[in-house]
Parts: sequence; C-alpha cells; structure tokens
Amino acid sequence: MSNKLQDIKISKQDELHELHLAIETYMANGNFKFSVLLNLHAYEFKTKLSAKQLNYYTASGIIGGVRLTSQGKRRFSFIDRIIVDLMMHLKALNYSDNDAKRAKEILQKFDYTNRYQDDGKIAYDQIDILVLMAAATLGKKDIVITWNKENDNLQAFVNTNPIEESFNISKTIRDILFDNDGKLNLDKKSEPFIYDFFYRVDELRETLNFDQLCPEKYVILKEIKGSNASSYYELNDISRLNIEPFDVLEKKYNYIYLNHSNSLFGININYLGEVSKAHSNDEKLINELEFLLDKIRNSLK
Repeated sequence: MSNKLQDIKISKQDELHELHLAIETYMANGNFKFSVLLNLHAYEFKTKLSAKQLNYYTASGIIGGVRLTSQGKRRFSFIDRIIVDLMMHLKALNYSDNDAKRAKEILQKFDYTNRYQDDGKIAYDQIDILVLMAAATLGKKDIVITWNKENDNLQAFVNTNPIEESFNISKTIRDILFDNDGKLNLDKKSEPFIYDFFYRVDELRETLNFDQLCPEKYVILKEIKGSNASSYYELNDISRLNIEPFDVLEKKYNYIYLNHSNSLFGININYLGEVSKAHSNDEKLINELEFLLDKIRNSLK
C-alpha cells in the first residue's frame, strides 16, 4: 500500500521540497497521532452545503464523510471538511463532477475504516501530508494547490503569487477555525478539536526544528503528552493559528505590527493622509508600538 505523493507534483521551491520530505519522514517514522486527529469524525465539522447538495455530491463520489448509523446524519472530519471546500472550489471554476472526483481520488484514497494496517501503522493520504505541511507553516507561509486536468495531477507550492485557480489550504484551515472577526468558528462539538490541534502543531514544529506557536505552554503539555490541552491554552494562544504570513499581509497593508507574542497585525493608514512611502520589508515591519503611533500621527498632519 503506497503512501508516496505520486500524483502530487511538489514545486521546485527548495523550502517546500524540503518540508515535503521532512513530513513524509515524520509519517514514515510512525508519527500518526496528528493524522488520526485530523481524520476523526467525533468533532462533526459542519459544511455550508444544504442536505440536497450533500446527498448529490456524496452520491457522485465528490465528498465523503461517514454515517455512524444508516439513518444518522453525515459526519465530517477536519480533513473531510477541507476536501469539501476544495471540491466546491473546483466546481466554482466550472470543473465537471468527474474532474472533481478525480482530484479527490488523488488526495484521499483511504476510507477511515481501512486505514489501520496489520503492522499497527496507518495508511495516510496525500491530503494528510499537505495539511501537515500547511499546519507546520501557519503564519509563515501559505501552502496552495492547483489541479492540472491535462496532466492529471495536483501541484503544491508556496503561495507567493496567488492565482484564481489555486486552492489555499492554509487559508482554509484558518477559515474553518475562525470567523471574519477572529473569533472561534466552532460549535460545542467541534471546539475541543482546536486545543488538540494546537498542541499537535507545536509538537510537529518541534520535530521539524521550527519555532513553536506557544513554546512556554508546550513544554508543560509535553510532559503530560498533550492531555487536557484545553485547560492550558487560552484564546490568545489559540488565535496565533489565525495569523496570515508576512508576504500576504505586506501586499494588503501599509505597516505590519509585530506584538510581544510574535503575532502579526496588518494596519492600513492610507485613508488618514498621504500614501505610505514604505517599500522594503524592514520599513513595513514594526515591533515598537510608539513607532507605529508616530507613523499614524504623521499621517494625520
């Protein structure tokens, strides 16, 4: 049972290629807990589709999910929820049902019931690898994919120059977890997921030698193997998952403020006065609040 990304073409970008190899090694070494969390149906992630749409796209093989009973409602894991958004993205681009189904087959080959193998390991899907890549780089880089119908493959790359056809996995993760106001976008059944997800992100980042989102609390949780993470993480901690990368923010805002918790906030002050003269990253990135206030005061003159 092969787990290689044979139908995913990884961009030549060195950072992405190295990350892909590192995540594959991470999974090959038996680190499956993050993948298992992403595929659990206990949290019941909701979609924006009507019951009629769900029935149609399920019958067409475009989306998955499970029913625990023959009459029960369909439940979606976090991975399923991302797949649903990708399928609707492809449909919005006027791809046929067969095209969307083929893209899903490339990304998600295994039914959750037959992922566990005789050797105790699990068969992981290509979408698992891509979501782990996106989780590892949240707030740093956005991972996007495009569907190449002619070559029958999907291409993954870092989102440096977004195009309409690309599907942003990192942004989709943020949109599932948070609303437009930065508040949790989860109900009582799905909210517990985000605390375990946050811990697994920092655990993965430690393995990859990346900076962690909340290193001070990860040290504590690591001793108890991440149990009862919701008792340790606060909303201010969790909100670090919702930070857009610098290269995305700099295209939208005059200045980007880096606060004491290493969170980035885009600030647009064009309407206050003259257009900002800032051009370089050094001029745009501000980590002193008083300096930012000076910029705003000057724009009011």
